[in-house]
Amino acid sequence: MFRGNHTTSGRQGIGLLLGAVTVLLWGVLPLFLKALLERMDALTISWYRLLAAGILLYLYLAFRDGPGFPRRVLRSPWWLLAAAGGGLAGNYFTYVYSMNFITPAAAAVIIQLGPFLMLLGGLVLFRERFSRAQKFGAVVLLGGLALFFNRSLPLLLRAGPLSTVVLIILVSSVA
Repeated sequence: MFRGNHTTSGRQGIGLLLGAVTVLLWGVLPLFLKALLERMDALTISWYRLLAAGILLYLYLAFRDGPGFPRRVLRSPWWLLAAAGGGLAGNYFTYVYSMNFITPAAAAVIIQLGPFLMLLGGLVLFRERFSRAQKFGAVVLLGGLALFFNRSLPLLLRAGPLSTVVLIILVSSVA
């Protein structure tokens, strides 16, 4: 259990509502991306997503922090900004590109390896400790993936076009 200095705001309902909206949007995203791929290519879709996110983030930060915020952001190490931008762009593009070859449901499940890989990265790179709840969550995640792919796992692991698509989504997860 977390024992930090955190105090609740008393607005748990808003947090629950925002969490539910996030789950809903992440759930329908693969379906919308698949439909968009009939009219646009993956690079164009990714470009529009990043442009819209960049504009909205810029407006939010300008409103919150005032006119001096771009100088503060640009003082960050340039390589860190480039790595973050490149990783995000790579994640968006490879995920959308993979939708050309796989169902939205399968892509949505495989991309869930991203948070798991981030957890492993924290363990390896930052030597974080694994709590009992995190161990349980990791086992549930891996078990769920195994159950979801139990019949198609041999097909996914065999060299061929489908394993290439799974590799593309794994690259997206790593990015």
